[in-house]
Amino acid sequence: WHSATVFKGREGQRYSATRIYGRADHYWEGVSSFTNRGMQDHFRAFIGRLSARERALFRFPPPGHEYYTQETLARLEDQYPGWNARGEYDL
Repeated sequence: WHSATVFKGREGQRYSATRIYGRADHYWEGVSSFTNRGMQDHFRAFIGRLSARERALFRFPPPGHEYYTQETLARLEDQYPGWNARGEYDL
């Protein structure tokens, strides 16, 4: 049922089934995760303070993933100051 349909009973509930599609090799893309908050100052500071393990909760790739290069690490440090303060992403 579409959200525009009218409920006929007071005890009714509307259920929704959704699917998320994305690339297996870029699993952090294609969903509403950190990408839609990346320019918010408070979120940038928050992410910069986290450990690599904590960042995984926000769908960031783990250390050692091929995504990380000297260029991406430099850009992440610009975006999230303190990104590699613990040296977890050293190449």
